[in-house]
Amino acid sequence: MKPYLFFDAGGTVIFPDFARVAGALESAGRTTDPDALFRAFGRALYEADLPPEAAPPGGFYPRGFYAALLERVGVPPAEATRLGGSLREDPAELGWAATFPWVEAALHELRGQGYRMSVISNSDGRVAERLAHAGLDGYFDRIYDSALVGYEKPDPRIFQQALDELDLAPSECLHVGDLYHFDVLGANRAGVAAILLDPFGLSSGRPGLRIPTVADYPRFLAGIDGLAAPAFHPLAGR
Repeated sequence: MKPYLFFDAGGTVIFPDFARVAGALESAGRTTDPDALFRAFGRALYEADLPPEAAPPGGFYPRGFYAALLERVGVPPAEATRLGGSLREDPAELGWAATFPWVEAALHELRGQGYRMSVISNSDGRVAERLAHAGLDGYFDRIYDSALVGYEKPDPRIFQQALDELDLAPSECLHVGDLYHFDVLGANRAGVAAILLDPFGLSSGRPGLRIPTVADYPRFLAGIDGLAAPAFHPLAGR
């Protein structure tokens, strides 16, 4: 039987609009390209992927994520804060509401193969709006937004609510996301198998299973035989 697929949202199927960020940099007299921003994005997320109890005072990005992203492509801190603020305060800003063609292609392929899918995301109450903006909402049965559910990953209760409402057993499901200490830990705490997205190989030292991006998911799923292997549950018991 095919597993039921849970997806994280930000950093997994939706992203900042890197072309828009590159355009803001160009307007400020700085040049970079969306690919460089994507690499910097991956590095910024990896550096913040610590156990929740290790979060620094004020959070991982006290001056905002855009400022942290811009610093990682060489923008000085004061200018990064200013540009990041202007990006964040744009009336059209939805946050992470862009995607890549290969994301939708993978979701389309998975749905065509008979997989059912839902989203489990740490967000601010607007993840459904962002998924709709990106044109992806129609692929998912349900969208679980931590701000609306009341629990954040790695709290297993956000997974448990999804399991209960979808009438699923943990052993029937597989979760994929980009943060080891939130996605993999949260899923494993709920008894759900999990794999990590690792597009730049930064998490090669962490136990468990990894794929580069969602584009690789259909091939990965075609090659598995069940979800009970310890590699799907590297943080069980944590």
